[in-house]
Amino acid sequence: MSRRNASAPTLLLLAALLTPGCKPATTADPNAHHSRSDPFPRRYATPTGETSSVPAPPQRIVSATLFTDAVLLAICPRARIAALHEVSTKPMFSPVAEESRRFPHHVTADPESVRIMRPDLVFLASFSDKRADALVSGDGCTVVRLHGLSSLAGIRQSIRDVGYLIGCDEAAERVVATMQERLDRVALRRARRRAWRLLSWDSGFVAGKGTVFDDVLACVGARNAAAERGLSGAVRLEQEQLLGLDPDALVVGVAPGDEAGARQRLLQLSGMRHLPAVQRGRIAFVPNPLLLSTSHHVAGLAEKLATILDDWKNP
Repeated sequence: MSRRNASAPTLLLLAALLTPGCKPATTADPNAHHSRSDPFPRRYATPTGETSSVPAPPQRIVSATLFTDAVLLAICPRARIAALHEVSTKPMFSPVAEESRRFPHHVTADPESVRIMRPDLVFLASFSDKRADALVSGDGCTVVRLHGLSSLAGIRQSIRDVGYLIGCDEAAERVVATMQERLDRVALRRARRRAWRLLSWDSGFVAGKGTVFDDVLACVGARNAAAERGLSGAVRLEQEQLLGLDPDALVVGVAPGDEAGARQRLLQLSGMRHLPAVQRGRIAFVPNPLLLSTSHHVAGLAEKLATILDDWKNP
């Protein structure tokens, strides 16, 4: 599992109330002009100018990313999905673990596991094994490498892109709308949370500017302690460096039912024991699949953080 952009989220709201992270996308994304009235073949363009073409509505879709697993399960008829990725069966990482476990077929990081499913469309991550392209496309299959999942605007667009490529545009738009409604409700009370400075912590990595987590905090109303110090992306910090950031609270992802164990492990770290936020018990434990999420499920992270901060009231 890569050190993604520390997860988390996708938003909007009444324009006057929103920070940039909560606004609709005003992006130059090459796929933003797609229309549900477009006939097949339908095309997808990457930021580097590469294009993929889907000749007809695909009937044997293989998802080799956690993002597309979550999206396909929300918008695509099951009969058209040939396989999901095995990582989506793992409750530590996946918000759709229970649903994915009921699915009959899963692929792994091995490109051969994808090929044997005889797909007509494969969704890969931008960082997936490059060997898969030649191995699968040689059988007449379209390979799409998704990009742009490091922001809420990118998540919105990518959900629409998946819906467009498989001919489920309306279902994708409903998912985006529902996600947005949830985020809008969180943002309505964002003013009360502006005093909070939060910091995500994932085995030594923190999320700075240009991450889903940073966008989620903008919607919630809290500030990102890492971004305020000029950090961008996922950055590895030594425990002692946390003292210099001095956040009001830590945000830590936990496995289901493991909050007590996570707290104990955290307190065993010498740098953590000296952090004022930890000494005050200001540790926001959130489900790890939400903290890692780069799909519509990121709305759950915003809701969880908003609830925790509202319960705490003040730093």
